[in-house]
Amino acid sequence: MKGISAIAGHFQQNWTQTPISWEYFNVKEEGILTNNPDLPIIAAPYVELLNVTSMTIPVESTTKRCLYGFHVVFSLAEGSGMKLYWDALLEFQKLYENRTVSIDELSMAFEEVRSSISSQRDGRSLQQSTVLFTTYENLSLE
Repeated sequence: MKGISAIAGHFQQNWTQTPISWEYFNVKEEGILTNNPDLPIIAAPYVELLNVTSMTIPVESTTKRCLYGFHVVFSLAEGSGMKLYWDALLEFQKLYENRTVSIDELSMAFEEVRSSISSQRDGRSLQQSTVLFTTYENLSLE
């Protein structure tokens, strides 16, 4: 699935708002974000393939519509306030919301950014932001 590596590369090259936790890329466990107490905010991305739809017949080898979820969990240090998160969310929206990004002949069409999960863990506030995106990829179902 080209979408996962494409969005990871794009995020790495264009995200400057906060440090990125790549050590656990695509690991959903929130506990991984609590091991950096000195950083006021950390971004931990993960991507999941949500759906693959064949666009033509026969379905075995053709262009597929792939729907991905790109999630970033922002981990904020206790007492840092929400301004750091709101600034990061605004930057995330500027990069992806309702935009199309093309990388190496792969076009990613992004939808609206949603902020969905808020929790506390080990003295840190965890905020998740998600954007869905669609690609059209030549995949084989064999």
